[in-house]
Amino acid sequence: MAYYGIGGGQNYNLAFTHATAGSAAGENSAKIIQSLCLGMGRGVEQDIPRAIKLLQPLVAKSDPLACGAMAEVMSQGRLDMTWSDDFLNEFAEELKLVPAYRPKDREKYVEVAIETLSSQTDDPLACVITGELLAWYSNGRQSESKARTCFNRAWELGCSEAATEIGLLYSEGDPSQRSLDKAIGWYEQAAKAGSISANTNLFFYQSDNGVRKYNSESYSKLLATAVAAGDPTAMECLADALWKGDWLQRDAVEAWRLWEMAAARGDRSAMFSLSARLQQGSQDEKQQARAWHLLKLAFLRGGIQSVADVASGFLFGYSGAHLQPALGFEIASKAASAGFADACTVLGIAYERGIGTSKNIPKAAETYRLGIDRGSSSSSYQLGILYKCGLAGKADFAQAYSHFLKGAEIGYPAAISEKGKALLDGVGVEKDTEAGISCLRKAVDLGEATSLTYLGRAYEYGEGVEKDLPKAIEYFQKAAERGEEYGEYYLGQHYYLGTGVPHDVPTALRWLEPAAKAGVPEAQFLVGCCYSEGVGVAVDNVVATSWFRKSAELGYALGQYNFSQALLNGKGIQSNPEEGIKWLKAGASQGLDLAAINLGLEYVSGTNVTANPVEAARWFREASNRGNPIAANCLGYSYLIGNGVEQDWVEAYQWLALAMAQEKDVESKERATVNMKTLLPKMLKSEIAEGKERAAKFVPNAGASTP
Repeated sequence: MAYYGIGGGQNYNLAFTHATAGSAAGENSAKIIQSLCLGMGRGVEQDIPRAIKLLQPLVAKSDPLACGAMAEVMSQGRLDMTWSDDFLNEFAEELKLVPAYRPKDREKYVEVAIETLSSQTDDPLACVITGELLAWYSNGRQSESKARTCFNRAWELGCSEAATEIGLLYSEGDPSQRSLDKAIGWYEQAAKAGSISANTNLFFYQSDNGVRKYNSESYSKLLATAVAAGDPTAMECLADALWKGDWLQRDAVEAWRLWEMAAARGDRSAMFSLSARLQQGSQDEKQQARAWHLLKLAFLRGGIQSVADVASGFLFGYSGAHLQPALGFEIASKAASAGFADACTVLGIAYERGIGTSKNIPKAAETYRLGIDRGSSSSSYQLGILYKCGLAGKADFAQAYSHFLKGAEIGYPAAISEKGKALLDGVGVEKDTEAGISCLRKAVDLGEATSLTYLGRAYEYGEGVEKDLPKAIEYFQKAAERGEEYGEYYLGQHYYLGTGVPHDVPTALRWLEPAAKAGVPEAQFLVGCCYSEGVGVAVDNVVATSWFRKSAELGYALGQYNFSQALLNGKGIQSNPEEGIKWLKAGASQGLDLAAINLGLEYVSGTNVTANPVEAARWFREASNRGNPIAANCLGYSYLIGNGVEQDWVEAYQWLALAMAQEKDVESKERATVNMKTLLPKMLKSEIAEGKERAAKFVPNAGASTP
């Protein structure tokens, strides 16, 4: 009985070999063990349909051990809800591998097995199977005390796996009875008696709970022993350790091999890990399709990690899935109702964006709060973003920070990142650049890519760290290589401008184009400029204007300005003066001097809009108050001739003097000088003195825009 470690060491590989031979000889007990190996993926690749086929003749005869085994095998297909035909059709391929059984299908086998096996107290196999059914497959785990009795009896009869099961009750059973120390004590006893699964649990609980009783060599031996005996959970744990290289030398090839083995044996965590790596490593359609297939299989097996990802895949097109918003919403809703905390996050995002359902911000916030109550750090983060962006009403940065803080305390990388950004900028919390940088570094260590970009900006401008442009570009490069869109934009921008790196437009476009496609309006603007000016690519005004339009629609002022000029001049798009003026006003209203000045000139000329000198002067003043010399010359000239404002030579002098005082725009300075020569003969000395005094006292408004 190597499967349960009865009368000797536990070894799934040997169990399957011996059971297969016994099954061929017609031994019913061997058929049951063979079916458990196949159904649970222990010692052999998982084959649930074959396991069920082996058990069905015995179950038909009400064999209690076979009924118990059938219940355990059925537990691999954990569809504990009623699903729509759309769901069943979408998962048809996966359901062939993992048949879906609902609780009522399992309950009848559980009842038959428990009723008959409970009296067989001298049979260790009967005792351990009865204990498993009572502990893990009965409603609400109401029979844990009876399960403990069964396991204790099986342990007395020489079943090493029974001690592991007692440890599991202490670590994962009734919360009021949990004791990590007792759990580890039982695992150690089980391991000494030859239980393979105990080795895996010793690694899992001690490494996760900070008990450093074993060193890395001991941990690796524990797992290697379990792997050699065919334990898929140990394969997944060892693969994870080899991939990360935290306490073992990194070996990605061996990690991948072990993940493949564990996934083939039905380990849902291995399926999830493989799916994630396949998505990261390639855009190949076959790879993406396999990643999605593995994720769906993990979901069908009840993998907590995969529930939110599967729902997200259908809702948002992630993970290589085809968009099916209604199905994604169905999965997220039912999973959230069933208590999956991270499903609340996905459901909240669906409500927030109106995907698969009507947009409902209050409902999104309510759903995030439900996720928070269930311990979801991602829900804390999302609710924080909701407050930060003002989607729950007026932006409330203090509330946003409180939720980021809560998510950070649970260890959610994106929340840690947002906490760091808030501390660095002093938004919603007292500014603390040192603490902010520390949070961002921690988030980077946890794999959060936007923190790389933010650290790059900190080094670029010397915010919380010593100014270091090469270091900043190094961070942008790392972020860009991980697909972080603003990292791509900032890196591309530096290559476009030739700041900190050689001026290299083809390389700039290599990074700017994916950022533009990801919806970064600043990147869309620069890509448009490249096509408009024929820099790094052939001139294509249609493509340029399409990028300017995207940037404009996302609210980027320079994109709005360039799109307005395309509409006004019919460049890459049919001329439309009315629309052009609308977008020019949009850019001007955001404080873009270039747009404000050109809008003023449009009102002066009356070419594309009805002439309105008063409006012209208003827009010239907007930009002049921010210190723009071109606008100052235009406003000064308006006062000189009394166009749109009452003629006022002192005001004219002030603005023309300010335009002449700057060195940035030579042409504007020359024009202001010409206008001043026209003005001076008209003025009294006292008026000139007052004009000089006003110019000397002038202080530009904060937040002057790019001219």
